[in-house]
Amino acid sequence: MTDRATDAGADTAIDAVFKASYRRLLIAFFLIQLLIPQYGGNNPGSRFALMSAICSEATFRIDTYKNWTTDWAQTPDGHYFSNKAPGPALVGLPVYCLLNLPVMVFTEPGATRVALQDKLKYVFGLGVCLLFQILPLLFLTGQLLRELKQRRVSESGQRFFVFASLFGTTGVLFMNSWFGHGFSLVVSQALLLALLRQKWFAVGLMFGLAVLSDYAAVLLIPLVASLVFWPAEAPASRLWTRRAGAILLGGLLPLAVFAFYHHVSFGGPLILPNRFQNPVYQDLKTAQGNIWGIFKALPDLSVLAQLLGGAERGILFTQPWVLGVIGIFLWVRSASKPKWLQASSGALILSLVLFLMMNASFGAWRGGYTSGPRYLSSVLAFFPFFGAFAYERGGPAGRGLLDFALGYTVLVFFFAFATTIGAREGIPIWQGFWEVLAGGLPTFAVRAGLMAVLAVWVGYARPLPSRRGP
Repeated sequence: MTDRATDAGADTAIDAVFKASYRRLLIAFFLIQLLIPQYGGNNPGSRFALMSAICSEATFRIDTYKNWTTDWAQTPDGHYFSNKAPGPALVGLPVYCLLNLPVMVFTEPGATRVALQDKLKYVFGLGVCLLFQILPLLFLTGQLLRELKQRRVSESGQRFFVFASLFGTTGVLFMNSWFGHGFSLVVSQALLLALLRQKWFAVGLMFGLAVLSDYAAVLLIPLVASLVFWPAEAPASRLWTRRAGAILLGGLLPLAVFAFYHHVSFGGPLILPNRFQNPVYQDLKTAQGNIWGIFKALPDLSVLAQLLGGAERGILFTQPWVLGVIGIFLWVRSASKPKWLQASSGALILSLVLFLMMNASFGAWRGGYTSGPRYLSSVLAFFPFFGAFAYERGGPAGRGLLDFALGYTVLVFFFAFATTIGAREGIPIWQGFWEVLAGGLPTFAVRAGLMAVLAVWVGYARPLPSRRGP
């Protein structure tokens, strides 16, 4: 298929450098994730507690490990469980248990073992992150880049996609911590790849895993449906019922796991841990019409405005290029825009709106200590790929604006990794970075220096010789 925009500019000198430095960029990203650890506190602690309970005690109850986190749910029988969607913990479980094996062999059950597991959980967690988040993101970025090349997206658009995929969304800030959002981002990109390649069984599997990992991922249904009914390529079978059948078949395994885990833990296949949330986080229990003490019956419009343009967690202050992509899709008309792109870009915007409404209904909408709207991670993961098409259709002014906005977002990534991915809530994000920087200048200098050296190394790559004649 050839859907390259007719107004896309010629490849620039920057693109020539990018072609030469692409592998270096991937290596630099890998080294940043490996050498600048981000721990995360309560959120990963809840997932590690679940994995440790399964490995050590063959149970979903985290009673023994409750002190690792305040992110727990307590059922009426008095037992404690993780209050997180279980997908990341269950997928990472085999590797985590393997890394835990020496602890299990050389220590007796009890306080000594739990204390040692507590000390080592983030070390083991980095191994899990490496195998299930960092390396998969690099692989999927390369595979989606191939899809853009096949659709004759210019090298400028490809460059935009790669930088947005690796540095451009809140989810990438969690790639080396077991927060869950990094894993959800990876699953979303795998789902997109399956949709583009029309691997319908894999679509069902990845969509099911997405919901198992982030309950809000069910709101991706508009985008998934658009790429099922209007595929990016002519489908092998024009019977949509066959596609739907394969998708349903692929979704059976994650559906069964979802039902089993929630039935055993919370008493029903569709009962979520939010129903038994730690009272500390039930900040809406006195509000009229609240749900479980944590959700409002309707979205709060003031929170919605904060999520879009607020200095604390807003898209405008954390990844403004996303708003630019939306603007181009809504207002720029292109005769070469294919039907699948028209349908899927509109569905993507609709899915984002649904995510925003969900987030604006949540009492703890800020997401605690974080450097962006982390509850949007699953849907924001799709924007780098679609952003490449918007980049081509934006004209010189639109492309310049998107480049500036993405450059700003890379700067957010730089400061988040040099200071903290967990900026304090209640204050603007840049103030949060400054607080950590001022309190730990030596650490900031080392981390910033490492990333600066890697940036110079990436940018210094010599452009490949042109294959064109003189």
